Amino acid sequence: MKDEKKKEPKWNSTKLAVSNWFSGTRYFRAVEEKDNQIKMRSEGQDITVSRDILEQQMYNASVFDTEEKISLTKVASALEKAGEACFTACFNTKVDEKEVASRLAKATQAELKNSKALASEILTGKEHTLVGRLSKGESKLGRSLVIDLPTQFYRQVDHRTLRWLVLKNVKYTVKK
Repeated sequence: MKDEKKKEPKWNSTKLAVSNWFSGTRYFRAVEEKDNQIKMRSEGQDITVSRDILEQQMYNASVFDTEEKISLTKVASALEKAGEACFTACFNTKVDEKEVASRLAKATQAELKNSKALASEILTGKEHTLVGRLSKGESKLGRSLVIDLPTQFYRQVDHRTLRWLVLKNVKYTVKK
């Protein structure tokens, strides 16, 4: 295993005073549960958090209590307003030219006769689910730059291909 350099401190800890205020945004993944204590991991560091802190002060990207079927424009607007909250989004990826060619080469005569269904299939792109946080939002039917939390890579989410979004305890599903 490669030795990781310890991150530099953000401030001089010798100047710590009781009245100091602190801010920070970190995203955690639960790795273990024991009694009311949850072991959480962020950027390779583990901390233990009590369950009531998770329930009262943090959003869960996967859990929702209510579901709303709304227009694509409203789902995109909800994503734009995600702020610092983590979320799970389901969308269709960009159509891959090689996959389209491969699928057309494998198409049967019956599929070619029903060209509308085949065209719809190959022009949709693969469904992808991402757990992330918003880095930069765009206009309602543009694209948002999102950080994929498990990989920490930037991804673009095309608002026009959104299928559903779990954000702040609500699942927004695109009404068809």
